[in-house]
Amino acid sequence: MQYQLQKLPAFKIVLNSNQDIASILATSKETISRCITDLREQGVLNRVEKRLYELDLDATEVFTNN
Repeated sequence: MQYQLQKLPAFKIVLNSNQDIASILATSKETISRCITDLREQGVLNRVEKRLYELDLDATEVFTNN
């Protein structure tokens, strides 16, 4: 089954706490923090509020193999 996201300039996402994400992925909260910081610096994520981010779908194309 294949899913496709509709291409929009950006959409908002709410992230769980770094500790929650780390527990799900079996890693440390520091690693999650570094990854989120890297995505923000690359322009993929833009912080709107405390846990609310805008995700730039065009910027995520760097991570896909299309």
